[in-house]
Amino acid sequence: IVGNTFTGGGRGCWFNRPKNAVIMGNIFSGNTEKCTPDIQTGRFCHVTGEFEKYPEMYFTSGENDEEYGSVIIKGNVFKAKKGASSAVSFNPGGKNILLEGNIFNGDVCDIHVAKGCEKPLMMNNIGIGEIMEQRFVNTANQR
Repeated sequence: IVGNTFTGGGRGCWFNRPKNAVIMGNIFSGNTEKCTPDIQTGRFCHVTGEFEKYPEMYFTSGENDEEYGSVIIKGNVFKAKKGASSAVSFNPGGKNILLEGNIFNGDVCDIHVAKGCEKPLMMNNIGIGEIMEQRFVNTANQR
């Protein structure tokens, strides 16, 4: 996936079980509209009763604890809006992940890496926030 602009989505850019993926030279901006704490645009979680939370971009391994990887995320711009849970999130099962030369300049610049995901190799990223470990990086129903 090279040279695209992804903007205005509702639940972030979701990659489920990617194998040998290259995500390079793209712009990811404001793809968490359903996280907006506004009754007109946001969406409530049926479990917590609070507004849903999604990352700007996230990776999952499917329902059977499958693995995903190798993934190269290089030279992208991330502009996650306030209300997003993180800029990029990796659920369990990730292996051989490279996060290199990206620019993080939105309201949310953190990276979430769930327990059970191999720690991504991160180099030369600008504006990256905290790298946080979580049990499970979620979408709507969990935190």
